[in-house]
This record gives sequence, structure tokens and C-alpha cells, in this order.
Amino acid sequence: KELIKEKFIFSSSRIIPDKKYEWLIEAVSFMNNKIPLYLAGTVNENYKVKLESLARKRKVNLRFLGKLKTEEIIKYYTSALAFAFPTPQEDFGLVPAESLACGTPVVVWGDNAGPTEQIIDGINGYHAKPYDFKDFAKKLDLIIDTKLKEKNRKQIIDSSKKFSYDEIKKSFIKEVEKVVSK
Repeated sequence: KELIKEKFIFSSSRIIPDKKYEWLIEAVSFMNNKIPLYLAGTVNENYKVKLESLARKRKVNLRFLGKLKTEEIIKYYTSALAFAFPTPQEDFGLVPAESLACGTPVVVWGDNAGPTEQIIDGINGYHAKPYDFKDFAKKLDLIIDTKLKEKNRKQIIDSSKKFSYDEIKKSFIKEVEKVVSK
């Protein structure tokens, strides 16, 4: 209902080294659109200091939001121009699905990991060349420059529905029935 007026790139999760937020800062530093990067989630103070230092060095406007309540995080997902998911080889990635459900396109690594099955290039986001920071930045810029979010909002939201509780439940039951009927 109430959107954040600022333009920003958003990412959320536990902010830990395994999630590769330093890769995201590096990528954002190559963007043509110089807009802030907002990170939501709990973060260890040492890692936060490391990320802040890297952001200063790379001239990235970085803002830590901390752990957000459900209604707050929905507002950030919905208001962001794009959602950036820097984690390599993630099994699934719940936060990209949450972003899609809020109508915000996502950039993931095209590394054939779980999040790649959620993202349809040019429809609800993009796959960046695996671990190529400049390509990741290019994909974020592409979302912004082509106004992908505005043009494809309904398709973005619809693409998230196959990961809803009801759809997962139906698929699971169907697979169990296959096994039982053998």
C-alpha cells in the first residue's frame, strides 16, 4: 500500500560470508545506475565492517536495514527497482520467490542452481553469467533501464505462484501418489 519513494536495489537474507554479499557490492560498483544498495537481515559486526569498508572503497552507497518485520520487508521488496541475489549454488532461495511475489524482478547467477528455475530471462529478471560481476551489474541496469518491473509486474507476480504453498503441496502429493501406485 505504502511504497518507499527512494530508488534502490534490495537484497535480504542472513548477511553472512557464505551468501557472498561482497560479490554483490563489487557488482553494484559496476552499475551505470548509481543507486543505493539496501541489505536486510541480521549481520555479524565484523562482516558488516568488512562490507562497509568495501562499499566505501568501491563507492557503493550501502545501507543496512537490520532484521525487518514481515510488513516492513514486504514494503522493501515491493518498492525496490530490482532484487539482487548474490549467493552462488543456492539450493532454492526463498528470498527470490518472495521478491517475485511482491512484483520485483530478480538477478541471480546463471549457475544452474535452484534460483535459476525461478527466473525467466527478460520476464521476471535475469541470469547473470556465473560470477561475472560486470554482467551481474549489466543485468541490474537492464531491469532499471527497460523498466522491466513496470512492464511485467503481473507476469512477475504470476511467476511466483508456482512456488506457493498450495502449488508445492499439489506437486508433492502428485509425486507421492506416483511412488505409492508403483
